[in-house]
Amino acid sequence: MQRHGAKLTKKSRTHEVTRGAGRGEFVVTSGTSGKSYTVTELTDGRFACVCKWAEYHPCGECSHVIAVREWLANAEGRHVHAHDSLEAARKSHHKIEDRNDGLWYTTRKARA
Repeated sequence: MQRHGAKLTKKSRTHEVTRGAGRGEFVVTSGTSGKSYTVTELTDGRFACVCKWAEYHPCGECSHVIAVREWLANAEGRHVHAHDSLEAARKSHHKIEDRNDGLWYTTRKARA
């Protein structure tokens, strides 16, 4: 499955993230539709979203999950960016994390 990391990262930054009622639960309000989706952090460090895209792609991470990753990284003074390939992630010269869903994530310290 071809993923578009830059597009997903850009879209995820239009979403609004707040903590949900449960442990490891987040509410993500879409910046495009205004709909809210629940994203839950699983015990193995992955995330699950209730959106339609995630329903049909259970092994992938949607823009709502990327928004939560960014929100959590921001709390630590970092940014997250999704890349389509390992080669593209390496070009960023930042720490790389492979989620095995067709995307590679890099994190970097946020600029002051």
